[in-house]
Amino acid sequence: MKQRILIPTDFSKNAFNAIQYAMRLFETEKCEFFILHSHYLSGYSKDNLLIPEPSKAARKAEDEKAKVRMDKLKVQMEHYQSNKNHSFKYLSEFGSFYDVMKKTVEREDIQLVVMGTQGQSDKRTVIVGSNAVNIMEKIRACPVFAIPVNARFKEPNEIVFPTSFRTHYKLKE
Repeated sequence: MKQRILIPTDFSKNAFNAIQYAMRLFETEKCEFFILHSHYLSGYSKDNLLIPEPSKAARKAEDEKAKVRMDKLKVQMEHYQSNKNHSFKYLSEFGSFYDVMKKTVEREDIQLVVMGTQGQSDKRTVIVGSNAVNIMEKIRACPVFAIPVNARFKEPNEIVFPTSFRTHYKLKE
C-alpha cells in the first residue's frame, strides 16, 4: 500500500528542502506525494464581515500567480522524480493555510504531513515557524513531521514527539 504524504509549499528553499528530505526518507517505499500550495489574498478574512470578499478579478489574478509558481516547481521537480516508487500530485487551492491543509488531509486520506519549519519569512531567530506550530497543534488526523531549516538528509535516529495529551495515538504513530 502506498504511503500518502502531504507536503505544503510556499515555494521557499525551506519548503523545497522538506520535499527533498521526504523523498530521501521514503526512497525505498511506495509513496504518493501531494505537494500543496494554499494561497490567499492579503487583508482578506472570512472571519471579518466588514472586509468584502475579493473580486473575481483579484481572485483570478491570485490563482494565476499561484499556477505560475506551481508550474515552475513542477519543472524543478522533474530533475528529482526518477524514483519509480514515488508519484506526485500538485495541488494549488485558494484559502487559509490551516483550512486548506485540514481539508486536504481529510479529502486525500493523508497519512503523514512533512513540512519545513520556516517559510518565506525565514527569520533567523525563530526555531519553528508559526505555520508549522499551528499545523502540529491542529491537525489531528495524522502525524506532522517538521524538517528543520537547512537540515540535510540523514537517517533519523531520534524524533521528538510533542503532545498535548489530548488525543489517543495509534500504534503506527
